[in-house]
Amino acid sequence: VVQKPLPDDPDVEPYLGVNSGTNFGISRIGVRWQEVDLWWRTLEPTPGNPQYDELLERLKSLKERGFRTKLSLVHLPGTPAWVHRPEEVAEAKSWSLTDGQAFFPTDEALATLPETFAELIRRAGDTIDLLEIGGEDELISGSEPYYLRKYPEHVHFGHVHGPVTRDLAAITSAYIKGAKMANPNLRIAAGRPSGGSPAHADFAFSRDVLTQVEGDFQFFPMDCYSFRMRYLDPRNMPNIGSANREYPAVFQHANEMTHTYLQGQKPFVSEYGYAIDNRLAPDHPLQQEEAGHMLSAVLTAKLLGSPFFFWFNSYGCVESKYFDYGLWHDDTPMLLIPAMSQVIRVVEGVHQYDSRLGSPESNLKLGLFGQRDRAYLAFWTDHGENPVRFALPEDAKVLNFAGNAAEMPADGLYSAGILAKYIVLDGPDAYEILHRVMETAEDDAMNLTAKLFLNDAKTAVLSVIPIAPAVKSQNVSCEYAFDDETEKSVAKDDDDAF
Repeated sequence: VVQKPLPDDPDVEPYLGVNSGTNFGISRIGVRWQEVDLWWRTLEPTPGNPQYDELLERLKSLKERGFRTKLSLVHLPGTPAWVHRPEEVAEAKSWSLTDGQAFFPTDEALATLPETFAELIRRAGDTIDLLEIGGEDELISGSEPYYLRKYPEHVHFGHVHGPVTRDLAAITSAYIKGAKMANPNLRIAAGRPSGGSPAHADFAFSRDVLTQVEGDFQFFPMDCYSFRMRYLDPRNMPNIGSANREYPAVFQHANEMTHTYLQGQKPFVSEYGYAIDNRLAPDHPLQQEEAGHMLSAVLTAKLLGSPFFFWFNSYGCVESKYFDYGLWHDDTPMLLIPAMSQVIRVVEGVHQYDSRLGSPESNLKLGLFGQRDRAYLAFWTDHGENPVRFALPEDAKVLNFAGNAAEMPADGLYSAGILAKYIVLDGPDAYEILHRVMETAEDDAMNLTAKLFLNDAKTAVLSVIPIAPAVKSQNVSCEYAFDDETEKSVAKDDDDAF
């Protein structure tokens, strides 16, 4: 079942988008943002002959269908061959390397870019709602074999800083200048990193670029891919990452970076997703895992202040032969479709929100979303099932992840799982009422974590520790036995490890 989208709230900007093509099913489930990619090499493939018409027609079509557009200048510098520096092309050739879109332009060519881009912005009018400059640039110019060889002293974590980040700042500044010439009010995001590694948690590459940029921009976009595996199949499951555990630190580090080194630009999720083995049946249990990862990412990012969220992707992207990122696999809809159709009803049109996300290790997650005369209290887990007790008002309803009515136990004890459930309440005071429900909710799980420590080749210690805040962990016992020994038992006092 796919839930019908609600009318847009004119006072609240839409939140959820996709990075790839928009078939008509995308608008049917309520997605309102679409990314459109652009490179200098496609904008101006030959000197003085910019190609505007095809892009403008696409932007116009999206506007007519009710979408907002993020125009993304990804993979900087994205240059056509005619702008490349002759001396770099010659040196690369002497090293048996070829020039490509990662090579930077001459000063003369760069000087022409602002006006060429400004003309595009003028012609586009109101069909561009957000301009994003840069995307995964450390994987393009920052990883270009020619620059890696030319500037080995500037390589950090496998990416070239120094002259490369300086040149990236220059081309970013040129695009900002062109955009402002044509539309001074156009909102701009810049410096989007590829993400996916804790080694880059402080966004060093993006920081080196953005601190040298001339011109104002308002947002810091991020590829928030998991630090761990994002390919879902039975063999990979123990290694799959989680937005529940990773997003809090990602957003903390992003905010620290923009407030310390820049002007406090707002971070948002510009690309995030998981890919599932497309040989698995559409009703395979791992479809629930993928839907659960999507729901937790969308909900958590909103609760951490992300103004936008772009899911990767609608259809058509397959990596490593079998792993498909799509909401659809060819023409077959995945479980992501009904899950997204309902979560959109929760996270769009939100005027206020609050949460009980706990620590990254906490299993139970609660998020409250207040709309105009309606509120949703979402509850879900990072893994497995978790009992939680709510004291609900009589007129509240409970929905499953797809928006269908769920059971409401008389004792108020619900089972939270990886697929979010939603308590919904209508009325002008719905947010305040559900806020009290969230504050008084009781986590009835045993909040314990077990860790195995190897002291030496002969000694190991199994430590069972309460997760803060510890609740109801008194009278917990652990039964154990080694080889054929008689089973033993050890108990613990409340809040103590054993």
